[in-house]
Amino acid sequence: MGVISAVTALASVNENFILSILLFFPVALIVRSIYRLYFDPLHHIPGPKLAAISHLYEFYYDVIRGGMFIWEIERMHQEYGPIVRINPREVHIKDPYFYDELYSPAQGGRDKDPKSVEIFSSPTALVATVDHQTHRMRRKLLTNFFSRRSIEKIEPVIHESLSTFLDGLMRAYKEGSVVELIDRLQGLTGDVITQYAYGESYGLQDPNNFGKGIVKVVQEGTEEIHLHRFFPFIQRSLRLVPSVFMTRIFPARAAMYDLLGGVRNKSIEVLQQKDTSNPPERMTMFHALTAPEVPPEERTLNRLEDEGLVLFAAGTETTATTLGVALFYILNDPTVLTKLRREVEQVMPTPQSLATWRQLEKLPYLNGVIHEALRFSGLAMRQQRVSPTEVLKYKDYAIPPGTPISMLQYFLHTDPELFSDPKRFYPERWMLAAERNEGISRFLVTFGKGTRSCIGMNLAYAELHTVLAAVVRRFDLELFETTAEDIRFVRDKLLPRAKDGPWRIRVKVVGIREE
Repeated sequence: MGVISAVTALASVNENFILSILLFFPVALIVRSIYRLYFDPLHHIPGPKLAAISHLYEFYYDVIRGGMFIWEIERMHQEYGPIVRINPREVHIKDPYFYDELYSPAQGGRDKDPKSVEIFSSPTALVATVDHQTHRMRRKLLTNFFSRRSIEKIEPVIHESLSTFLDGLMRAYKEGSVVELIDRLQGLTGDVITQYAYGESYGLQDPNNFGKGIVKVVQEGTEEIHLHRFFPFIQRSLRLVPSVFMTRIFPARAAMYDLLGGVRNKSIEVLQQKDTSNPPERMTMFHALTAPEVPPEERTLNRLEDEGLVLFAAGTETTATTLGVALFYILNDPTVLTKLRREVEQVMPTPQSLATWRQLEKLPYLNGVIHEALRFSGLAMRQQRVSPTEVLKYKDYAIPPGTPISMLQYFLHTDPELFSDPKRFYPERWMLAAERNEGISRFLVTFGKGTRSCIGMNLAYAELHTVLAAVVRRFDLELFETTAEDIRFVRDKLLPRAKDGPWRIRVKVVGIREE
């Protein structure tokens, strides 16, 4: 009887313990919800109560529905005004005149939100650096490497990669084949960044690499970006799996591991160099990051590997997509094509002529085309900033230090008060604005602003000018089974995506210009 009583008592204790646990969680959720709604430092910021209570609201739109939270944010602003609390800890502002205050303040620095940088899976890279001062130090190491002067020196590298791309269009003309334009352009931009940053080519424009290999893995890497944002341990766990097993599970990723292996080997080679008195014949990213003036704690293998991977990813798809968007709208409107071709002929008298970036950037209509393409492309995801110590003021609202605040590029670029008829591709708007001294260029923020603006901006502009001019001058292209729907921004997957995935532009080469 004593044993039975003891067992009964123990069972009762366990039952009470489990019951207490079951009761604790709903009570804790209720208490936390009350706190977030009425006592949290952000409780005075307008927005949906569900968004203020839980991240599940954002999770539903971005993970379950696949990158649709941006449109819910747009709806929130329509209902609640220019400042909205979009989740328990983040504030979003839709006001183009506040952009400089957030991203390029006259005084003080802005940190990144630690939670937002985990998606990059490269914790020591520039783009994932949280602290403002550390970021400033790391950026300074690469500033000269990506300066205008340095980019002008490597124009032969751009022309070499462009020549391979143009040869591919020649082959497509002879074969009568369809060209997947963004895939080809990713090969071009990928060859440029690997040649410049790594000092070697990975043959990304080889026919067997079109639409697959490294560039495709980078493109597909954004597909689960929101899942990894909410559960960053997934990416961290994948990095621990040996490459030999990953390539068996995902054979298409073998090329990416080849790239990572190459970056690793180059990093080790430069780190082991004893004689730093003689500069190398061609500077690479690895030399810039291991120069004698670099602090010892920064000259590490992980640091070089992280930066190498991010520079490749950042230097391929974004520029290639902008080039593709520009060519789509050029081909979609004969008036745009005619105006651009006539202007380019001024500095490229024959189809085989070469023109420098400096010559091409003086062409106002070409600049207008590029600015419109940048306005239609760029990042889709929010870029949070944090004021570490100061209260930020927006109108009558005080936003406490440490609060992630974001603004979306897309909302600036499609604001009808800044860009009349914003859904129209209209290069003339930039020329007219310059004549009227309207200064709309301050609202073109594809590359960001301030100390955290895109460090590769000069390289991107050089590629945009050079490639567009050469293609328009030499080839007659026609869109093939491609409409505006194929490059319509439907889903936010870090970059804009169409309803069914990455943007696609297909063309046929119907002529080669001889004069």
